[in-house]
Amino acid sequence: MMDKQTRKLLDILAKNCGDNGEYKILEITEIIEAFPKKSRPTIGFISTTTKFLSDLEMIDIRHSDESHLAVSILPKGRIYKEERQLAADAKKWQKGLLGLIIFGSFLAAFVASLLAGVVVSSIM
Repeated sequence: MMDKQTRKLLDILAKNCGDNGEYKILEITEIIEAFPKKSRPTIGFISTTTKFLSDLEMIDIRHSDESHLAVSILPKGRIYKEERQLAADAKKWQKGLLGLIIFGSFLAAFVASLLAGVVVSSIM
């Protein structure tokens, strides 16, 4: 399981590298600036985390130094990113369905109470 910063780094690398498996040369400062201002990592974090992702076979690092990174996203990294996106989409869909069910229940109760009022008034 990856932490939030590691997932964000994988997302940034995937966005910059694309899906064709080609190597891209990225500047470390550009990677850091792609993070939100509150949670910008250090160069050391980028270095250790890219090594970690490489060990998991999610990315392949051809070259790495203090200012540049030549990297490619491997199929395992793309699959992980896509599965996370599908899970997030499913969660949104479930929340929407739950809201629709609750709304439908209240609407059905409202209509039932109106019909009950009509029936009672017609009997009396």
